[in-house]
Amino acid sequence: MKLQKATIYGFGKWVDYTIDFSNRSFLAIYGENESGKTTIQQFILFMLFGLPPKDRKQFQPKTSGKLGGRLTVIDPEIGNFTIERLGGSRNGAAVCFTPDGNEYPEEWLKERLGGVDRKTYQSIFSFSAMDLSELQEVKDEDLSEMLLGIGLTGSTRIQSVEKKFMQRLGEYFKPYGKNPIINQQLIKLEKLDGELARLKLEEATYRDKKNKSLELEKNLQQIQSKIKKKKDTIIKLERMIQTLPLVEEYINYQHRLKQLPEDILFPENGVVRLQSLKEKLLPIQSERKISETTKSNLLKENKELESMNQNFPIEEADKLLSYYSTYEEIHKEYSSIIKQHRKLEEEIQAGITDLNIDMSMQELSTLHLPFHIENQWKELKVQKEKLTNDKQSIVEQIHLQQLKQSRIEKEIEDINVSLLPPEKKKELEEIVDSHTESKLKIALHQKNVQKQVKWEKTKEKTSKRISRLLIVSIIIGIVLGCMTVLTDNLLFINLSALIVLLGIAQYGLGKKSIQQMDLMITDSTIPEGLPEISDQELNKAERLLQINGENKRELELLQDKLRDCEIQINHLLEQQQLLKMKEVDLSQKISEQIHAYPFLANQKLEYWPELLHTLRNVLLKNKELTEVVDKNKSLQEKIDQFHHLIEQFFKTYSFETKLQTVQAKMELLASIVEEYKDRKQQINQTTKLIKEREKHIEELTITCATIENEIQILLNKANVKDEEEFYKKSNELIERQELIAASEKIIAQVNNFTPVEWEEFIEQPPLKNSLELEIEEANEQINILEEELDKTRHQLAQLKVEFQRLESSEAYSEKMHQFESEKEKLTKLVRSWAILKTAKELLAETKDNFRDTYLEKVLQKTSYFFGRITNGYYSTVYPPSEYKPFIVERNDHTRFHVNELSQGTINQLYVSLRLAISDVMSEKTHLPFIIDDAFVHFDSQRNSTMIGILEEFSTRHQILFFTCRDEVRESFFDKNLIQLTNMTPLVEN
Repeated sequence: MKLQKATIYGFGKWVDYTIDFSNRSFLAIYGENESGKTTIQQFILFMLFGLPPKDRKQFQPKTSGKLGGRLTVIDPEIGNFTIERLGGSRNGAAVCFTPDGNEYPEEWLKERLGGVDRKTYQSIFSFSAMDLSELQEVKDEDLSEMLLGIGLTGSTRIQSVEKKFMQRLGEYFKPYGKNPIINQQLIKLEKLDGELARLKLEEATYRDKKNKSLELEKNLQQIQSKIKKKKDTIIKLERMIQTLPLVEEYINYQHRLKQLPEDILFPENGVVRLQSLKEKLLPIQSERKISETTKSNLLKENKELESMNQNFPIEEADKLLSYYSTYEEIHKEYSSIIKQHRKLEEEIQAGITDLNIDMSMQELSTLHLPFHIENQWKELKVQKEKLTNDKQSIVEQIHLQQLKQSRIEKEIEDINVSLLPPEKKKELEEIVDSHTESKLKIALHQKNVQKQVKWEKTKEKTSKRISRLLIVSIIIGIVLGCMTVLTDNLLFINLSALIVLLGIAQYGLGKKSIQQMDLMITDSTIPEGLPEISDQELNKAERLLQINGENKRELELLQDKLRDCEIQINHLLEQQQLLKMKEVDLSQKISEQIHAYPFLANQKLEYWPELLHTLRNVLLKNKELTEVVDKNKSLQEKIDQFHHLIEQFFKTYSFETKLQTVQAKMELLASIVEEYKDRKQQINQTTKLIKEREKHIEELTITCATIENEIQILLNKANVKDEEEFYKKSNELIERQELIAASEKIIAQVNNFTPVEWEEFIEQPPLKNSLELEIEEANEQINILEEELDKTRHQLAQLKVEFQRLESSEAYSEKMHQFESEKEKLTKLVRSWAILKTAKELLAETKDNFRDTYLEKVLQKTSYFFGRITNGYYSTVYPPSEYKPFIVERNDHTRFHVNELSQGTINQLYVSLRLAISDVMSEKTHLPFIIDDAFVHFDSQRNSTMIGILEEFSTRHQILFFTCRDEVRESFFDKNLIQLTNMTPLVEN
């Protein structure tokens, strides 16, 4: 994936700003401090991975409400697509637009990024000078482990996480420690267990006293219950004394009820209902009488109106009136057509006059112009115009070609005069050739001298080399001969002879090759006897030859032009003859058209198409005139027919015939028809009113019968014959209801008695004296029970005093609760310790698996980059083992532990590791690589080397190099450099 273009709507200090990456793989972004480089880095990360709302606030521009932008990237699988992310839209989620017009959500972008999140990206594909500054603060004993973490993941976090795990585990538990929280919790539980054993001994005596206390409390409750029952009995007796007057009243009410009938048949609210029905009946009877009178008047009026409309021919009159509207339209159309007829005749006559042709109206009617005649006339016009233009053009071209021919002949004559004679030309060519030959020989001599000097140096080196080899072989032969004498081994003497012979042979061959080369490279001197030519003579000869050559070429060109000119004149004469033949043919066609249409004889050919267009308009108007005449006749017939119908209608039905105009007659007829319709409408309305009155009278009659029936129903329900008996029975019912209500009220007042008790109380009312005697006996029993209650309370109080000494604020239960609480706390601490222990072991296992999979490949690339950065001074980087840290090997095979290296070398090793892990981990995920002045501590040579490495690295990954250093900027070409200046539209954040 490569970045192509970034458009910032608003982000930090950048507002409405565009950066064009233009498919460049290695791009430097230069800017001074506070120029916004870091903000651009954060914008790229924001577009790729987003930010939570809290972090987005710090990048909100101060003078703009927009936050976000667009980032166009190139994906190797789908090509270009654009990422748009806005802080205030979709909760900061991204939308991706592809060239085919589709839109994709944030999840699709995560798939394109290969599952890489922000932290992973910053660990693998980004590092800066701050990473090197953190490296300098690491202790020597932790340095190797931290570098291993970088080699595995590209980040120092794995080493810091491991240290945090160890520290947290030590805070929880140590096998022989006292301060860790689990150790302290175990000591606390052991102490609580001892205190619980001591308190358990006192538990036995406590329980006995507790059981006795419970028994006394039970007796106390029983005595209190008996006292309460006695007091309830006294209250009940006192209530019975208070209820005795109500009982006497209740017995009186029941005696009166027995004197009245038990079942009184009477409708509910009978009196009110009877009165209501009588009030409804009177107005209905009065309204029925009025409706009958109104119906009689309406019948009389309706009869008079029907007699007036009986003999009028309404259907024929309506038919005539409907025809009249059509008649008016026809009459208007007739008047319009008369005007149109006059206008068309005038226009046709004016058209013939304007055309200036001799033609009558009759001839015009018989004239026929076919549809293709216009094209024929236009074609004749075009042919004539083209023929005229072509004749004139050919005459002008012939004249121009003749002038051109004369000019060329004069130029040829002038050039022939200026050409060099053959003898003079040959003399000048010999001067130039002599000078060239002399120059070549001098150059050859100089080259031979250079070869001889070079050979002398080579010969000296070769002689020294073969001499050294000869001496070395003789020395080796002597040494081997001595070893033969010492060891009596003939193999050494044979080797000695072979080596000496080889040395002598190579010496002889070397000398022979030197002699052969000496013979080949001989000294050459400048040839003598060459003529000496001055520069002035040479320049003059070359200039004259050049001018003569140019004149000769120009002469050949003019001769070619002259031949072309003669050919062109002949061709134009042939075209002129062809045009004359075309002119004769055109004249014949024009004569044929004039014969067919004589009116064209006085018209010029160029005006024939316009004449045709105007003539066709005149013919159309003539045709329209014929149609108008036919329609005029038809309309006149319809008008005469309508006049006849009106006259006959008025005559048949004896209407007034003094009126002369059709309009007056139709107005009279319309008023008579309107009067008829008004009477007809009035008859319909009267009939409708009569029916409504009849219906209303019927409804009132039914209503009266219904009310009378309801009154009789009320009397029947009361089982009486007339209204007087009805009212008497109503009074008896009211008295019975009042007695029952009074009895129920008394029962409600004595609701503390059950129904059974009340019945007994009514049947045999007790005497007041006997009730008062029972109350005195109950009070004496209560006094005896209260004395027994005081005695029990005193015993219970003595036991409670003893409990205060034994319980001591429930020490045992509190200790037990405290023990269980501390035990639960220990369980939680052990669970947390086990989780941390498992996480540490999983991290170690993951680290070992990752080391086995990637570390070897990462260290191979690290060794390559480390060797390049150190100019080959260090060749190999070895991974740490169980007891050894990182080791680097120098080019002389000397090895160093990583903590023995200088800080600068450690920084270089760190950079190599970061490049290596990025290269390895990005083989599947090709994302842009961001570097922020990571080489600020490197010298100029190392800096140049690093840029070379990054250029090589950029063939596989796009690199964005942010810097504020001038020497770095100068090492980039302008096409690979973006400079952030104060001219950019910045907004301070």
